[in-house]
Amino acid sequence: MKPFVFSVGFISIYLAILPASSFDFDHAFPFVVSNVLLIFFLFYLFCSVEDTFRPEILFPLIFLIVLTTGTLELQRDVLIEQWFSYSLGIVGFYCGIFLCRVFFNYSGTSKKYEYSLFYVKLFIFTFFVVGFLCTVYVYQKTGIPILSEDVNVVRYNVSANAYISTLGKLIEVAFVLAVLYFFRERKELNRNNLLLLIIIITSILFAVLTGSRNALLKSVLIVLIGYHYYIAQIRPAFLVVTAMCSFFYVGTIGFYRNLSAYGPAILKNFTSDFGDFFTYLNAWWHFVSIQLTVSVDNFSQLLNVVPSIKDIQYGRLLISPFILWLPGEQAKPGVLVKQAIGGEWQGGASVTLLGAFYYDFGFLGVFFGMLMVGVLLKVLHRKAVENDGVIFVLLYSYMLYNSFVSIRSNFTQGFDFVFFPAAFIAFHLFTVRRKCIYRVA
Repeated sequence: MKPFVFSVGFISIYLAILPASSFDFDHAFPFVVSNVLLIFFLFYLFCSVEDTFRPEILFPLIFLIVLTTGTLELQRDVLIEQWFSYSLGIVGFYCGIFLCRVFFNYSGTSKKYEYSLFYVKLFIFTFFVVGFLCTVYVYQKTGIPILSEDVNVVRYNVSANAYISTLGKLIEVAFVLAVLYFFRERKELNRNNLLLLIIIITSILFAVLTGSRNALLKSVLIVLIGYHYYIAQIRPAFLVVTAMCSFFYVGTIGFYRNLSAYGPAILKNFTSDFGDFFTYLNAWWHFVSIQLTVSVDNFSQLLNVVPSIKDIQYGRLLISPFILWLPGEQAKPGVLVKQAIGGEWQGGASVTLLGAFYYDFGFLGVFFGMLMVGVLLKVLHRKAVENDGVIFVLLYSYMLYNSFVSIRSNFTQGFDFVFFPAAFIAFHLFTVRRKCIYRVA
């Protein structure tokens, strides 16, 4: 009974915060109704199952909430093709889950890994030192983003130091490796671990200093999933509270970045008769809503120009992260999208993972792209559940994080899509001492 009551309360609050005109648009009505019903059903399942991180429940739940809310927050009708893409994407995702169940069935065996503590410490310490030195070097050249007068400009300058700034992310790698390995071997390791404490504090500090909305959330999600599978199951209520805190953090970082870029003048449009606090609150909510609407608005513009004006890219966005390290100027997916919709701002344009799939292969890309996401997440989830190796929990948690972020950007977003899994795999290959395979009853 509790999951049902909790779900009714959630959907009631969700409907209450939707714009009043949500059901007025001709194209929106049937899609909004079906999406709200599916959100209710998925949230009920989310509250009922033991494994709250199952991808077939958690990902489509977040997917529908973000895209439905963001599209309605535009306060205008969009092409029916956009609503159709959302439904087509969900169908493709569940087809991927179904294929995984058919062709990647439970093997009945599990793998147990023994790691060399010496090489684990060596790798984590090396990653941490290299990441720390590279980050300090870049900040010495460009300044610290969150402490600068214009956070966005400094962040752009940091990203211009592509190779060094990417190596700086080894701090994040060291953080999640250290915490997850500690969770796994907590009974054998000393709990008063000074190195682990230093890595955690430094990583959190640097994640905030980057001015990025995602750097800290990535580490937090990986740690939560590691805790869930190695120590104790995390309850749905805790995840809901964590999601709300994350929403607040993302909105605050976005608001601060815009305030630093444009100054107090941006507050004039949000003046409240109830004082400065409500003025800031109005402005904060405006920039929070932008995080929900900007990607679906860009997707709407993309549908208007592709393929009528701009050609299908045939996989260019999908493969771009794998060739960014090559010499010469290699465009990121966001830059390609910005060029397509005629954007003239600095940096790229987020377009939702559906928009990126559509720009690459049209509606077939939307279906098969989401099918690929479903297969990938379910295979990694099954590996994480069946085996005790840190590598599988790391890969699954990172890809789940990447899938969440890609709802408003692009699935293969930048070189991080290659860099983090490669670092995790390298750690696993060089630190595993022995692997045992045994049958599970």
